[in-house]
Amino acid sequence: MTAAVVHGSKPLHTSVKAGQGVHAMRLTCRLDYDGEATLVHARGEIDVFTSACFEQCLQRAMMDSRAQVVLDLSEVTFIDESGLRILDRFRQDCEDRGLPFALTVVGGRIRDKSTL
Repeated sequence: MTAAVVHGSKPLHTSVKAGQGVHAMRLTCRLDYDGEATLVHARGEIDVFTSACFEQCLQRAMMDSRAQVVLDLSEVTFIDESGLRILDRFRQDCEDRGLPFALTVVGGRIRDKSTL
C-alpha cells in the first residue's frame, strides 16, 4: 500500500476561531492507495467550516481512483448537514462515473447535529 497526503507534505485541515475562546475544529483527510482502491481516511469534525476541505479531498480521491473509493469515517466525531450534502453529492458523482463507493464507520462515534 502506498500513501499520499493531500496538499504535499501536510494533510488537509482547517482551524477556526469561534465564540469567545479559540476552538480548533480540525479535519484531517489522508488518501492511501491499495492496489486499485483509493482509501480516504477522515478524522475530526465535518461542519460548515471544514466541509470545503472534506469536499476537496473527496474530489481528489475520485480523480485518482482506478476502480473503487473507500471512505473511512471511523475517526470522524461530528458531521452536520453540509457534510452530509457533500457525502450525498460524492455518492451520486461516483455512481454517475460507474465508480464503486464504500463508506465505513466501524467503531466510529459520529454525532449528527440533526439527531440532537
